Amino acid sequence: MNLYGENREVVTREGWAAQWSPNGKWISYQSGVRVKGSYSANITTIDLKSKEKRVLLEGDQASRYSRIFWNYAWSADSRQVAFKGILKDGQSEVAITSADGSSKGFRMVTNETTEPDLAWHPDGNSILLAMISKPHGGNRLFVFNLTTSELSLLETQPMDQINFHGAWSPDGNRLVFSSRRVPGPILWKPVRPSE
Repeated sequence: MNLYGENREVVTREGWAAQWSPNGKWISYQSGVRVKGSYSANITTIDLKSKEKRVLLEGDQASRYSRIFWNYAWSADSRQVAFKGILKDGQSEVAITSADGSSKGFRMVTNETTEPDLAWHPDGNSILLAMISKPHGGNRLFVFNLTTSELSLLETQPMDQINFHGAWSPDGNRLVFSSRRVPGPILWKPVRPSE
């Protein structure tokens, strides 16, 4: 629908967590199928002109996840989707699939414990994610370099705070993220009751 609720159109009656592709050609959403009592999560795209649907996780990947989180991220060129999924054994991972289907490209980014929010840099070369880092005392922002496959700490973040839920500006020069100060010890002085 438009901003004021007019020209409403039902695109599909399944799934949730809908997102536009950056090129405006597709809407993606989280979907799934139940086979023999077991649920497998997936991501489906709808072509807005033809109304054709495409399930992105195919073959072995089609039954890989019991859950896919809502804050997945499209690459700026609309050719890939990065997402966090829960595997059937309960472990989690962040992975990337081709928008043409996982048979055309699929790779695992990390199986470390991460937040579900992912942000693809507008230049297409990296993905921002928040991850629990014991050496750094909690959730910190990390960047996955798609060329080198290296996951590195974002050095410029405030290290005395818990940081998560990042998003790049459209030009890729700025970053907005949520941050919470870690509470420190409070000096407690017992008060004696007056006699």
